[in-house]
Amino acid sequence: MMEERLLAQGAEELATRFAPREANICFHLEANPALRKISEDVFGLAAIRERDLENLVKFAAVFYERQLKTAEQKALLRAGLGFLLIQYEPNEHDYALIQRANPRTRVMNAKTKQVRDTWAFMVYKRSLLFDPEQSYSAKPGQTLRPAFRDAVLTAFSYAMENLSEFREATAEMLLEQRSRRLLALPNEVETTSRSNQTRSERVDASEFVTESIPDGSLLPTNTTVTKTWTLKNVGEVPWIGRKFRRITPLSASYPASALEVPVADTLPGETVVIAVDVTTSSVVGFSEIKFKMVDSEGNLCWPDEYPHGALMAIETRKLVWTQRETGNAHRRWDG
Repeated sequence: MMEERLLAQGAEELATRFAPREANICFHLEANPALRKISEDVFGLAAIRERDLENLVKFAAVFYERQLKTAEQKALLRAGLGFLLIQYEPNEHDYALIQRANPRTRVMNAKTKQVRDTWAFMVYKRSLLFDPEQSYSAKPGQTLRPAFRDAVLTAFSYAMENLSEFREATAEMLLEQRSRRLLALPNEVETTSRSNQTRSERVDASEFVTESIPDGSLLPTNTTVTKTWTLKNVGEVPWIGRKFRRITPLSASYPASALEVPVADTLPGETVVIAVDVTTSSVVGFSEIKFKMVDSEGNLCWPDEYPHGALMAIETRKLVWTQRETGNAHRRWDG
């Protein structure tokens, strides 16, 4: 059995993630030494990553949720995970709803408490009265974050009090996660209860190098530009027949682009430039579109990594090209 002092410190580190003045919401190994030691014990791993800390809390919540009877209890627990952005990651449509609830928020950043509070409240309401089209925006003082925090802490405590059963359940959940490719474990030999054979998966990974048209660029309305991303294949799997797929809805309020563009075949160690022609909308204001890479069969590459994909965030205005003589002719945007 683990030391009570270690468990108490782990609970305190978890509670800190919900603290009103805590700037660092995400899990980090350096900031969570107790949760790190607990994860090492539960998962039986010598090398722990931030994702393992998140999985520890997620698995504890799933383990505890099986004991819950009421929809209210389950909704509070799921909202707590929603705040931590472990299990319920907002998609493009959800971010639009969050922004509708927070019109002064120009950039949807999942690391900010304003976005997380609104998202957690949405998860809570959806769990009680499922309606994905509603934003369920929380008014100041009504975010219920303390209740969400207490639900997660209760789940964590329950898992630690039933540690042997939790370890067994965790092993099953890890196996299920790996079989669905929801958890990337590079350079690790996987074993399954269905087979005595072992296999080593080749690592499929990418690295951002550079991009054109930086985020926040000012562009005129109804204008076509070419946005490029340069990526490096830092894994062991050749990228053959892959495409860049748009995950942002096609609507008049967003810039227009092709739904998919081909990605040139890229061997491990090589870089590739992916170019997408984008036409800004006629709507003045801040907008962004996102793309993610898919394989030759149309499956998302790295479904558990890079949740926001390749982003193009711009601001459109009623601007026109002008050319002025200043010794050397040049062009600039004039409003």
